Amino acid sequence: KLNTTILDYKMYNQIEIELKPMLFYENKNTFINVGNKKPFIHVYINNDDKEFYSYSLESVIKIISIKIKIDYEIKSLQGLFKNCECLEEIKVIKCNRKDIIDMSELFYGCRNLYKLNLYNLKTDQVTDMSYMFYGCSSLKEIDILNFNTQNVINMQNMFENCSNITKLNFYAFNTSKLIYMNDMFHGCTSLEKLNIYDFDTSNVITMSYIFYNCSSLEKLYLTNFNTSKVIDMSYMFYNCKMLKILNISKFNTSNVINMTKMFGECKELNYLDISNFDIKKRTRINNMFYHCNTSLKEKIRKQIKNINDNAFKDEEENAYNNYYNNAYRPPIFFSNNFNLFSNSFYGSTPFRYSDYY
Repeated sequence: KLNTTILDYKMYNQIEIELKPMLFYENKNTFINVGNKKPFIHVYINNDDKEFYSYSLESVIKIISIKIKIDYEIKSLQGLFKNCECLEEIKVIKCNRKDIIDMSELFYGCRNLYKLNLYNLKTDQVTDMSYMFYGCSSLKEIDILNFNTQNVINMQNMFENCSNITKLNFYAFNTSKLIYMNDMFHGCTSLEKLNIYDFDTSNVITMSYIFYNCSSLEKLYLTNFNTSKVIDMSYMFYNCKMLKILNISKFNTSNVINMTKMFGECKELNYLDISNFDIKKRTRINNMFYHCNTSLKEKIRKQIKNINDNAFKDEEENAYNNYYNNAYRPPIFFSNNFNLFSNSFYGSTPFRYSDYY
């Protein structure tokens, strides 16, 4: 009876995911990155009830579908499908689990993935969604309306290089615990409109590169952003070349120490009011208005009388050359007791590079 109870519990708490690989893919590389989680992940091919003990498609001639079942022991899905270029479709069939804490890099580099159904995915306890959809360049939309993000601390690079996505709906996104959101939409070159008006950014400390190279973005609503704790805004709007109006007059920059190339290459930007900006002597403002139009630069000089001339310089420089020197780099590990200026934390095991079962 006891064994039956355990088995029922295990079966009920399994996560089931359906995968559809490309039928003709020259390099039939790994379709799932299990690492040392193999005992807890089961794979079934072409609706066969017999478990498939390989995690590569090299030995299989024709695959129509793949189903994986993940046991209750696993608390982290980090990098599960990382660089699985052979996958075209992923659908979460069942997920009764609410104790998954890490979904970072979950679909990282799935560049041929064009259909993704996450409706049944439970994210209630997730703290890390960094790089979750990084490089999913074939996806045109991502439905994240059912995501519970109340415990998420890290969303850095979450949608970076999702170059085909035209819109994202963040209705009911809870970001009250969010600390890191740098590079969040970096390289979303097809994104035309982004409404993150309701984001709670009261705890965010990094916003560098967040809209970097969002070159199709025409409208951006940030009037409700709380930036009182932000220390890095470098390259924040770099190459948002379609933006003509940007209302950030309520930004609190009292703690910002880096504004390098913040508006660089925003050549169409005509309306920008930063008269309320608190720019201290220690704040880096090199090339803040790099390659912006002359008219805008003149307006800014009138708004802030004593602004350093370095802010308006247009000398050529690779946008990435000084990333690690200029931009604040967030800690790698996270916990409830994390140290803001350390890559370690007290009395617990790191989430990201450990076996968290």
